[in-house]
Amino acid sequence: MRVVVDVLLAFPPIILVLLAVTLRGPGTGTLIVAMGVLFAPTFARIAYGQVISVKRLEFVEAATAFGAPTRTRLFGVILPNISAPLIVQVSLTIATAILLESGLSYLGLGVVPPTPRGARWWPRASATCPATRTSCSCPEPSWC
Repeated sequence: MRVVVDVLLAFPPIILVLLAVTLRGPGTGTLIVAMGVLFAPTFARIAYGQVISVKRLEFVEAATAFGAPTRTRLFGVILPNISAPLIVQVSLTIATAILLESGLSYLGLGVVPPTPRGARWWPRASATCPATRTSCSCPEPSWC
């Protein structure tokens, strides 16, 4: 499994997504599946490294000593302590996914034209908002 992760991480993301779009054709579903397969190994590697480092700490050993079941140790003790690096990786991955989708759309291999993407759906959504545009774009007036 680690060899597959290493192979996927060895190639630039745009090459792998271009390969997937070439094989399956342009469309939203192809992009979602390709980016999911592309970005999943990064999350797996980060989670694996964090679990290896956290499971040796004292509070996990204490939970084991108190007789906590494996499920409780994983979801109640380890997962909350590895979530910070995963949240940071989500923000970085979203930025990369937006850049990949924009590049593919520029080449004509992204989202098929009738389907709105990013900047196209915002004017339609704000036109249907019952209040002023500011309340749609900024939910709390004190934040704007």
